[in-house]
Amino acid sequence: MSKGIDRLIQDAFDFVHAAQNADDIRSLSKGFARYLEGLGVHRHVCLQLTGPGGVPIQDQLAGSWDRRWEARYMGREYFRHDAVLREATCSDNSFAWSDLPRRGPLSEAERMVMNESADFGQPDGFVTPYRNVDGSMALVTLFGSSIDADPRLRTALRLTSVAFGGAIRRDFRTMPEGRRRLTQREAEIVSRIAAGARQSEIADRLHLSERTVEQHLRNARTRLGVTTSAQLCVEALRYGLISM
Repeated sequence: MSKGIDRLIQDAFDFVHAAQNADDIRSLSKGFARYLEGLGVHRHVCLQLTGPGGVPIQDQLAGSWDRRWEARYMGREYFRHDAVLREATCSDNSFAWSDLPRRGPLSEAERMVMNESADFGQPDGFVTPYRNVDGSMALVTLFGSSIDADPRLRTALRLTSVAFGGAIRRDFRTMPEGRRRLTQREAEIVSRIAAGARQSEIADRLHLSERTVEQHLRNARTRLGVTTSAQLCVEALRYGLISM
C-alpha cells in the first residue's frame, strides 16, 4: 500500500464530498480510479442488476470491465455460476472475493469462474451492493490483485463505493427539504458510524441500549430514503448533516 491508512481514509471522505457535487460521470469515475490507485485495484465498474420493483436488468452504468473477461463472462453465461453475484444478491454488506471460500463451500462451477477470473489478472475484488427503496439494485465492483483485510480500509472502500454508486444512479436533483433533516441524536450516531464505530461501542459511549441505537439508525435511514448504514453515512455527508 503506497499510502498510510489514515491518509487513505481522509482521501475517502474527500471523495465522498466530491461525489455530492458530481455532474460529470466520466470525471467522477476518473476521480474514483485515482483514489483506488495503490490499493491493488486496477479497474472498477458500477452495474445495475434490477430496476424499480426488482425487475431484472443488466446495465453498465460507469467504469469498465476487462473487455476480454466481459466477453467470456457474458458469452458463457458465467453469471449463472458466480459466487460473487450469489453473495451480493443476498447480502447488504461489502465483501472481498477472497472472503467467499471461508463463508461456505463453493460449487465446482463457482470455483471454475473464480479461477478463470484470476487467469485474466483478477484474482481478487471488492463488491458493494447498492439497494434502493424502490427495489432497484446495483453493484460497485473493484477488480484487483489483493484486497487488504484491514477493517478501516474496507470501511473506506465501502463508503467510497456507495458514494460512487449513488452519484452514478441519482438524477442529481435536490432532495426535498423535508427529508434533509436528522435529529441531533441521529446525527451524532450517524457521525460515529461513519467514523467506523460499532453500534455496541456507540451504545456504551452514549449510555444507550443497542436497540435504541438501531432504532435511531432505522429512523435516519427512513428520513434519507436509504436502506443501509453505508448509504446513510454517504447521504448525510452529502447534505452536510454530519461532518468528519
